Amino acid sequence: ACTLLLIAATAYSGYPFDHWIGDCSGSTPACDLSMSANRQAAAVFSPVPQWVTVVEPNGGERWKVGKKKTIRWRSAGFTGKVKIELSTDAGSSWRTIIASTPNDGAQPWNVSRLRTTQGRLRITAVSNSSIIDTSDANFTIF
Repeated sequence: ACTLLLIAATAYSGYPFDHWIGDCSGSTPACDLSMSANRQAAAVFSPVPQWVTVVEPNGGERWKVGKKKTIRWRSAGFTGKVKIELSTDAGSSWRTIIASTPNDGAQPWNVSRLRTTQGRLRITAVSNSSIIDTSDANFTIF
């Protein structure tokens, strides 16, 4: 006699099911095994990638002192808040301009009076400082 066994892979938060190895295959978290002989199966779970990327200003922009501009970024794999910092010396030193704002991809900013041709922006996840990105190139505040 052959017994059909349904196996279900249950993921922990932040580690979704990825795929099966062994006698199960595919990328859905359920597998039907025909138990006509000894069987082995393992579920593989992978962490959700966590990242943030500065979109604007990312290099080459010219922002006028006192104007309202929107700082923009993209992110995935985390929620909560981000910190936004400004460098006026191409990333050698940083000052916090917004200590904590929702990770929603946009933050209005009245451009500071710190004139520079070597501006860089840095965005960091408040909950995990390893999730970080910096402008790819300098921008100008004039």
